Amino acid sequence: MKAVVWTDYGSIAVRDVAEPKPGPSDILVRVRAAALCKTDIGMIRHGILGIQPPVIIGHEVAGIVESMGVDVQGLHVGQLVALDPPVPCRQCRVCRAGLRHLCPNTQHIGAHTPGGMAEFITIDYRNAYPVPPELSPVAAALAEPFADGLEALSRAGGVRGKTICIFGDGPFGLIICRLAKQQGAGQVILFGHHAERMALAAQDGVTTYDSRQVDVAQTIQQATDRYGAEVIIDTTGSRRIIEGALDWLMPRGTLVAFTPTDERPAIDLDQLHFKELNLVGTCRSLDQFPSALEMMRKDPTRTEALVTHLLHIDEVHAGFELIQNSKSETVKAAIVF
Repeated sequence: MKAVVWTDYGSIAVRDVAEPKPGPSDILVRVRAAALCKTDIGMIRHGILGIQPPVIIGHEVAGIVESMGVDVQGLHVGQLVALDPPVPCRQCRVCRAGLRHLCPNTQHIGAHTPGGMAEFITIDYRNAYPVPPELSPVAAALAEPFADGLEALSRAGGVRGKTICIFGDGPFGLIICRLAKQQGAGQVILFGHHAERMALAAQDGVTTYDSRQVDVAQTIQQATDRYGAEVIIDTTGSRRIIEGALDWLMPRGTLVAFTPTDERPAIDLDQLHFKELNLVGTCRSLDQFPSALEMMRKDPTRTEALVTHLLHIDEVHAGFELIQNSKSETVKAAIVF
């Protein structure tokens, strides 16, 4: 089969590789769509978490169940499924504590194990979720970022009736904005600097500002009667935003660190103390796939519209070029089979 292989640091190639075989608890999935992610770029360039090449990349994946191991339950051949990338051991203390998504023994597809930018992939059946009939494979490939967005809102303690400020107009920022509106946030404010992307958020009723042209602190104060936002979610990894957010939050507000920072921030613990702030991280998602797929099902056309470029596997280099250097006209790109 054809697959996109991370061959060395800074290099990927489309290779012919052996088709995988499912184990007793695995399903073999014929991939229909695999979305490209900025995380892939960082891994290809520098590695991540000690993971080394070669490996087939791709972790935002949807496809058809082709065959199943003898222990598989609840799925059937021919079913369209979306894949949750981190496969936990389900036995360690972290898993037993109900935190499978943070399992230290995780085997993450597209990193520890072969990923979904290939004609076929195998995965533990418990990491595969049936896709509603309203969603296409291309839309279903976005289940992972939608689930991650729901996890971020959960870690924020919910957003109903609250003012939530989101930094970054990348795919995750746009998805979290949409989810926050769907969950009844009182006011959603997006700070970014790509006009075309912010226009998409505005269609969801989000208030947008170019962070390069406004005073962020003053803007948040004016929007909140000078009290500050109840929730701030940073999807940029900017040290400046993480440090500033403690000033921009109202008492007992919550800062959600969604993305690793470019530099280690200096945290003002006095702010944390006197305002009783909450500083939380979010990584991957826990049991959010069914909810994510249901929320995507409510607006399938606009969900799929986030994928602005559909590509053949041989165009994968062009796809990464698009998501990295053509952000004005690109939200998500996906390889389709």
